[in-house]
Amino acid sequence: MREIIQINVGQCGSGVGSAFWRLIGQEHSIGLDGAYSGSDDDELANANVFYCETAAGRFVPRSVFVDLDPRSNDAVLGGDMGRLFGMDSFVSGLAGTGNNWAKGYFC
Repeated sequence: MREIIQINVGQCGSGVGSAFWRLIGQEHSIGLDGAYSGSDDDELANANVFYCETAAGRFVPRSVFVDLDPRSNDAVLGGDMGRLFGMDSFVSGLAGTGNNWAKGYFC
């Protein structure tokens, strides 16, 4: 079976990625804490494509959030979906670029 890793870049990517994982979680009956809450085994049939199941039975998304500004990653971690992702799913810089393309390009 194949595995898909979703890469979310920037503030927009973080927003789109959060919405994506909320929808995929609903389709597979996986809650915001990573626990399966459904009753139909067919819901879990292809969950391993998007999720990695831990030894404790928790599902962790195969996802990476990347942004130079740590605030967008902190917004995901501090929101209701924060418990779904592992800390190693987030990569951020120390400061943002202030929407200055040249500053982001030459960092």
